[in-house]
This record gives sequence, C-alpha cells and structure tokens, in this order.
Amino acid sequence: MDELVLGGHSFGGNTALYTATRISNLKAVWCFDPWMFAFHEEFSKGSLQVNVPAIIITSEMFTPDVLKAGNYDNWQCCKDILHHSKSDKNENILVKKTGHLHQCDYIVLNTMDMSILYRKWPQGTLGHTYLLLSQLGQNFISKLDGESDKQVSTFVDSMEPWVSYDLKL
Repeated sequence: MDELVLGGHSFGGNTALYTATRISNLKAVWCFDPWMFAFHEEFSKGSLQVNVPAIIITSEMFTPDVLKAGNYDNWQCCKDILHHSKSDKNENILVKKTGHLHQCDYIVLNTMDMSILYRKWPQGTLGHTYLLLSQLGQNFISKLDGESDKQVSTFVDSMEPWVSYDLKL
C-alpha cells in the first residue's frame, strides 16, 4: 500500500483525509475542495492528524460558499490540517477563478449553470483547468519521489498567476 495515493473531491476529500488519520502506509493524499464540515473542529484543533504527505487543492469560490452554508472557514481548516499533519511534505493550493464543480467531470455537463451561478468562467478553458489540477498533483507526487518532470513543472510554473500557495513542498 505504500504506493497508493488516496484522493477525493468534496466530501470524498474529507473522507480521504480522515482515512489518512487512520492509515500510515499510504504514499500520499490528494484532495480537491475537501468539504470538511463533518470533522472541521477535530482537524482544526489537531485531534485528527494526517499521517502521510498531503496535497489539498481548493477552488477560490468554494470557501465563500461553505462559509455561507456551514458557518466555518473551510480554507482555514485546510491550513490547520496541514499545520497539524505528521508529515512535513504537504502542499496547500488555492486555484483562482474556479468553483467547486470545476474540479470534477460534472462541470462538462453543467458549464452554463456554473457560469450563471458564479458569474465567472474558469481561466482559459475547462481543459486548462483540468490540466492544471492534474499537473499540480503530478508535480507534488514527483517531488515526493525525489524526481522532477521538467514538462510538468514548466507547465505548473506557467500557471502561477492562477495559483496561490499557502504551503509549498
């Protein structure tokens, strides 16, 4: 299992992070917009600690939506998760001008609804958004392996205006 990267989106991201508090022989955890409602207090206080390297990628528009609905700061919770992590190999990334469903295939079916809801389009095209998300994760895993993929890192660097790092490996 030491090569397994556990991941999830939204509540699946929460589940992946929670699982990583119970299992320590995973390679890493890779989460998109983890909706931390179920365990936000435990993660924020450090009573739940992730045992393995983690990358959390959050869309800019997700945190304000969660704040309205859940009355807690999801972005701060993600910062707290990595602050209390048992690993020092973590990244916490905010992707600008994106929403919660830009990180999953559902957006392909629901593009117009999302643009009406948020009154914004993601940067470039949805293809660029998908590519950026996958490359951020691939770049993180390469760094964990002590390797460097020049093509991936060059692309990630070129997208820097769209990305804000809270924590970078």
